[in-house]
Amino acid sequence: MKKIIALAMSAIILTAYLPAYSASSDFPHSFWAVDDKYQAAKNAGDYNNVIWYGKQSIDICLSMSDGNTKREVLTSRYDEIGNAYYELGDYDSSAEIYRTLYEYESTLGPEYAERAKIAYIKSTQYPSEMSVYTDSGDFTDYNAKNEKANGVLFGLCSNGETRSKLGNESMVLVYQELGQPLLPYNTNVVRQAGNDGIAVELALNCPNHAADIRRITSMDSYLDEISDMLSSYSNIPVYLRFAAEFDVWPEVPSPDEFKTAFRYVANYFKSHNQNVAMVWSPNQASNWNVNIDDYYPGDQYVDWVGISSYAKKYSSVGGDDEEQSLFFENGINSEPVVTIRDIVEKYGDRKPIMLSESGCGHHIMQNGRSAEDTTDFAIRRMREYLGYLPMVYPQVKLIAYFDHYVEGSGETNDFRLSNNTELQNEYLRLTKGARFIQDKYTNEAPLTYRQIHDGRHLGSTFLLSCYARKYGNETQQVTYYIDDKYVGMSKEIPFEVYVDGTDLAGDRTLKTIAHFADGTEMVQEYAINIADKGGSISVDVNGNGLDFDQQPVIYNNRTMVPMRKIFESLGADVSWDADTRAVSGTRGDRTVKIAIGDRKMYINHKEVLLDTAPIILGARTLVPVRAVAEGMGCNVDWNGAERLVDVTQRVFTWSDWDTSLPAEVDEDLFYIEKKEQYRTRTRTRDKEYYSLDYASALDNYIDTDISYGKWSSWQEDYISSGNSREVDTRTVSEPVTYTYYHYCTGYNDDESLSYRTAPRSFSDLCSYHVLGTFDYRLGEAEDGNGGKVLYDDDGSYFYCSNSCYRWYETVRGGSHTEYRSRSVSYKYNYWRWGDWSGWSGWSDWRDGTYNPSDWYSGNGDTDTGGESRTVYRYKEK
Repeated sequence: MKKIIALAMSAIILTAYLPAYSASSDFPHSFWAVDDKYQAAKNAGDYNNVIWYGKQSIDICLSMSDGNTKREVLTSRYDEIGNAYYELGDYDSSAEIYRTLYEYESTLGPEYAERAKIAYIKSTQYPSEMSVYTDSGDFTDYNAKNEKANGVLFGLCSNGETRSKLGNESMVLVYQELGQPLLPYNTNVVRQAGNDGIAVELALNCPNHAADIRRITSMDSYLDEISDMLSSYSNIPVYLRFAAEFDVWPEVPSPDEFKTAFRYVANYFKSHNQNVAMVWSPNQASNWNVNIDDYYPGDQYVDWVGISSYAKKYSSVGGDDEEQSLFFENGINSEPVVTIRDIVEKYGDRKPIMLSESGCGHHIMQNGRSAEDTTDFAIRRMREYLGYLPMVYPQVKLIAYFDHYVEGSGETNDFRLSNNTELQNEYLRLTKGARFIQDKYTNEAPLTYRQIHDGRHLGSTFLLSCYARKYGNETQQVTYYIDDKYVGMSKEIPFEVYVDGTDLAGDRTLKTIAHFADGTEMVQEYAINIADKGGSISVDVNGNGLDFDQQPVIYNNRTMVPMRKIFESLGADVSWDADTRAVSGTRGDRTVKIAIGDRKMYINHKEVLLDTAPIILGARTLVPVRAVAEGMGCNVDWNGAERLVDVTQRVFTWSDWDTSLPAEVDEDLFYIEKKEQYRTRTRTRDKEYYSLDYASALDNYIDTDISYGKWSSWQEDYISSGNSREVDTRTVSEPVTYTYYHYCTGYNDDESLSYRTAPRSFSDLCSYHVLGTFDYRLGEAEDGNGGKVLYDDDGSYFYCSNSCYRWYETVRGGSHTEYRSRSVSYKYNYWRWGDWSGWSGWSDWRDGTYNPSDWYSGNGDTDTGGESRTVYRYKEK
């Protein structure tokens, strides 16, 4: 995500603007006399006289009427004077000249716009500056979506190898290319972030640049996919950085195209995902003809303003010249306070700022291999990013680091922490600072800065730190004096010292001296007021008062005491690690480890987050007495009336035996013992019985009681039997009779109704008469006309004279089955044990004491049994 900016270098005029000219009536005679001396100084490289005569010629020109010649002379002279100051090392005067040139050229129309831009860049890069800070400042809080009131969220890109060593990150950066399938890897990153309680910066990049911007309104289905995934983890704060670094794309969309697309995406996610904050994020240096302000979508669509800020010693292999370094913001021009200043000043009055990507190039890469080691440069910039920015700009609330190198990308800088141990260790150390939110998004940072001005009130113990800059130089040391009394010195960014103001209460003068690599100094003085300490603080350990060579102080509402003295007074052996600036106190099997500037204290391996880290005061390391003493297993009480810290050693005793351990008890901080126990009891058989409506597979079954209901009436309809119903049947016989009918077809108009195909089945329209009822079945014969007739055994015939007839027979009587039923219910009877007698007391399990197989025995109506258990006890180490 690191771009090489496509500056239109041909448009940058780095030499004098004034073309050759000859004497003109537009200039008074006095101009030419000065100009001769000016030209001679210029040709001789005499920068002092270039400045002297250049200013005189400018004064003459300013009195002349406006015109093109006057404009060319003024713009060229300002530029050449500014360059002369630069060559003499007077960068502040150079900056003033270029500021004047910028303001003048800004009034001359569009043909001078590029010249004005050059002047502006120089006027912002060259000035020296210095500011001093103390602690206990107010929060800078805009109440923006997912904004923490105080502190800086920090973390790495999700595939950064250093994450395995970090352990205290509060956010993670992950990339998704617009239009490409949502990566399961990214979903897993978001899910794991939710498990870890950290925030997510989701970079939704536009791989097709302007083309993606123009088609975004037709990509709802894709936005749905992203939205649905984020909805599944609605507890996670998400910073959606859409179309970042648009200002350095090969094809930059128009401002209206970009703003329309960004607003569309913002409206979409604001309506679908309450946990998503929208981030608008340009690059730290834009393409030459791009003005990022034209691309700002508007406050209602932007929750956070981001910036990609990378420190590079050169923009390309082989190094840059000074002008390239200036315009690309590389090398000495990559100091982060300056490179992000425009963004902070333009938008930081109403929006929180994030470094949505950052990195410090520690190797120049050529063909995938290191061509130059720039680790020293990278470490310096790392300290400025993580030391200066959270102090100078309280608007900066998130810093993400790009711990990755994309093989084959052609990137000329390697920003990885994972392959540079020195830089990696510096990152791990710096991000433990008190301005960084540790471990979880929900945690807070304890430190806020205040810039010192005349009249500033300070506490009785206070922090001083300093930002000092001189162009082309490194600040090597900052020294602090109060009323000319030395109170501290630091050689490490941000040049922090802690001051004990016990003897300095009242109105004082703070003098701060910044020492630069070229041997020069910068001095600032402020009128301050230091609060009265309110009396000395005493510390008793087990009733014995302690004497300190550095008196205890109250800082950040915590009593701070010299670390070695308090450890030794608690009976601990003390060791010091100079590399990590960590002290360890060990007594018995308990070790407390704490480091300067690190809010994490370790009791054996248990991590404790402190609200106040150890500080250095008066050449002594001071630690928060309560945290350290409690970590060593002591009780700590504060007697405010006597300003006394009372530390008493706790006597650790074994807990009672129990079947479980409290959640906080582990083998790291506690001794743990366990043992087996057993007990017995007797039971008797209850002579009462109980019944169930169902059969149960119990060993104590006795018998079953069955009861029946009344029989129902007999019926011919079939009745089925079941578990709850008994069925009875009988056969009933009656005499059989046969009735015969003669059906006549009549004269039906519909011949199809005359006869049916089924035997002896006729239409309802047919007429009939009964031939007679018989107790036997009649046979059949045919008449002379071919029709069937009925006849009796004696040869009698029964038929009609009508030749159109059929006979029909019905049968009554014979044998059939009848059914009746009654209900059935079952009661299954069982016996049961009576209540247990009281248990015997628990006895410790010993070899040869009761085998489990011996515990249960039964004889008659009694039974005996037993059980065992594991019990534990614990004691603090």
